[in-house]
Amino acid sequence: MGIRLPEMMLHAKQTIRRWDHVLNTNTLIGHRVQLMSRKAILLFMSETKRRTRDWWSRYHT
Repeated sequence: MGIRLPEMMLHAKQTIRRWDHVLNTNTLIGHRVQLMSRKAILLFMSETKRRTRDWWSRYHT
């Protein structure tokens, strides 16, 4: 029984590629969630400001 080096190297390369793909996918997902969170916060702040302005103008005109 001999060591089949080319097959072992191919398997190692495939495993590394698979993990690299998984890590990159997770990084992209994390970045997208972060961007969505920023957009959600900005939207909430702008809506709150608009509601406050509407409320203020309704009672102080």
